[in-house]
Amino acid sequence: MRDGFKVIDADAHLQEPDDLWSEYVEPEFYDRRPRVKEYVGKTFFRYEEGNELFPKEPEAATAPGGVAPGSTTSALFSSPRFVRDQETKYGHAWEATWSPESRLKDMDSYGWDKQVMITGAGSVINRVGKSDVDPALVMALARAYNNWAGDFASTDPSRLKVVVTLPTADVEQQIIETRRCVERFDAVTINMPSPKGESMWHDEHHQALWETCVELDLPVSLHGTNGVGPDVRRRYGHLKGSFVALTHVLGNTLEDMMSLAHFIFTGILEKHPDLRISCLEGNAGWVPFWVSRMDDHVVGRQSVFDDESILPLKPSDYFFRQCFVAADGDEGALNFATQWTKGERIVWNTDYPHPDAPDPDKALADLLAQPISDSDKRKILWDNPVQLYGNRILT
Repeated sequence: MRDGFKVIDADAHLQEPDDLWSEYVEPEFYDRRPRVKEYVGKTFFRYEEGNELFPKEPEAATAPGGVAPGSTTSALFSSPRFVRDQETKYGHAWEATWSPESRLKDMDSYGWDKQVMITGAGSVINRVGKSDVDPALVMALARAYNNWAGDFASTDPSRLKVVVTLPTADVEQQIIETRRCVERFDAVTINMPSPKGESMWHDEHHQALWETCVELDLPVSLHGTNGVGPDVRRRYGHLKGSFVALTHVLGNTLEDMMSLAHFIFTGILEKHPDLRISCLEGNAGWVPFWVSRMDDHVVGRQSVFDDESILPLKPSDYFFRQCFVAADGDEGALNFATQWTKGERIVWNTDYPHPDAPDPDKALADLLAQPISDSDKRKILWDNPVQLYGNRILT
């Protein structure tokens, strides 16, 4: 709590240890586990190549700053600046290599009551769901990762909240892992990966996952996830210099916007009215423009493009019924988005402990300094995330 406000960080991150795979992968898959070659700045991994997870890449793709599909790194993470200030920025937490105790100490210091913990920069789970990788291995890595996350959160499960990290895999396997994590770790959301192959989230075989989420009262988190390829970051992701910043400008925000529209326009939210989704780490300032633009394509002048709309409601109706968007505390347009939504449907995130996150001592202070009412701040910091994550966030 800070200044009388109870606080839920709706989108923080874990930071994986370099021994995760050697400690948590099941014996059957141990020899096929990812092998860490370098732990860069205690922030992200470079993995050994020449195996089924990271086959040897073409020479051009492994040039400095290069990136290829399935690669172990990219220009986005190749700049020394990306990790050089981590020790100064996070101090004792960096020195402790991101232990649960160091996280709880920071939460106490900065007034964060609870954190929802998405995967970190070292995760491999969301990058190995490829057609040439054994699905059994992919799911074994997902179980290993989620077991580690559960153990991490067990230090204080009332404050540290587990997210089901799912790989790109068959829906049946995603459902099995989702149920396991909710039952075992009381997970509060799933981190949705991109769909497999040529499929899309509105395809019939995905309906069972949405039905499972509704049954479990479990929201779906879209963390810069592309609902259909190619990801916008692939346009510039292989280039260095100013293109690195441009890639990050485009990334999460545009993918969040497109994925939100996909859930609405393809009828997923109409078919599953109790399904909740969130768009994370992509800012919230775009909400008035984007939701209004979607409305105009259903009931406005731009509805001329479709004579057979499947939507009986306006996109804004679905947004205010089922959708949430995470904001940074220092967003320049947050005041306008808050006015437009009347403080509803916006949650707050720290992005802790990423290199590009706000300094931890400023993250909440920036939000509290915004020219918005105290009642709207209470909604953003507590009421809205409780609506998003449900009763599990309160236990």
